[in-house]
Amino acid sequence: MLASELDIIVIQQRISLLHVTGLVRLGDMWVAIMLICLDPSALSCQVIAKPEAFYSEKSCLEEAEAVAVGMLQKGMYAVPACFEVGTSS
Repeated sequence: MLASELDIIVIQQRISLLHVTGLVRLGDMWVAIMLICLDPSALSCQVIAKPEAFYSEKSCLEEAEAVAVGMLQKGMYAVPACFEVGTSS
């Protein structure tokens, strides 16, 4: 089951509420975060993050998007995002 455009917008709005901040700027480091839902209900959603940092936004997005495609193929809703460490998003 693939997410409809409205479902994707709702999920993107939920993930945009996340803030990744740091007390010290460490340079260009990125963290991959994904909102995964079993169905459009917010009660079925979980936020996951990869514990290792990426050193470019491009590499972060490539891996996050690849994982999201795998989740979508399994019938889940998935919205990947990358946030720069030390900034508010």
